[in-house]
Amino acid sequence: ARPYFLANKYLLKLPKIGMGGPNLNINLEAIRKLKPDLIVAGFISKEKADEIEEKTGSKVFVVKYGMLGNYDEKSFKKALFKLAEVLNKQNRAKEIEKFLDNLKFEKINTDKKLYIGGVAFKGTHGLTSTIGEYLPFKLLGLKNIVDSPAQVFVNEEFLYKSQPDIIFVDESALKLIDFNKYSYLKAFRNHKVFGLLPYNNYMTNVESAYANAFYIQKV
Repeated sequence: ARPYFLANKYLLKLPKIGMGGPNLNINLEAIRKLKPDLIVAGFISKEKADEIEEKTGSKVFVVKYGMLGNYDEKSFKKALFKLAEVLNKQNRAKEIEKFLDNLKFEKINTDKKLYIGGVAFKGTHGLTSTIGEYLPFKLLGLKNIVDSPAQVFVNEEFLYKSQPDIIFVDESALKLIDFNKYSYLKAFRNHKVFGLLPYNNYMTNVESAYANAFYIQKV
């Protein structure tokens, strides 16, 4: 949630209506007292949306912008304009679309072996958690040494044999990684380990993913 609070500090002062997350531990009575004109929800079923509508008396609009753990810009833009239509914010949606279209990422040719570890997915994990189709890598034309469309776990023997030249670490995993333990990896010995912002937390936090791509480009 940090990028949202940094950009919109007033969010911290809004009434709390329960915990977020996949289990929807929300207080419907607290929402009903607020009498919202519209509830915008992400990735819930039609049945759940109907239930919330019935119990709160407010209309519910569900936004989905791709598969869990992945990000597709086309789906994101489609959802953006659907939401803009409901909120009568079409001009703002066009501004965001233009901003995205103007982002310039260099396609990087490198013979260095890259690895992204500590990837969060339905919770935080250690260095052996990774994903082949890592969005910031894709934006730069780079490849992870692990070729998998979804999040997977590799074993330490694989890392030892692969010996990636550069390792990027999802910083949600920092407390789970014993850096001394991985001294057998040359990337650790050569100080070629770099932290990245977590961006898969209850779906894709788009702005953090793009920020990561610019940082990787710099590295």
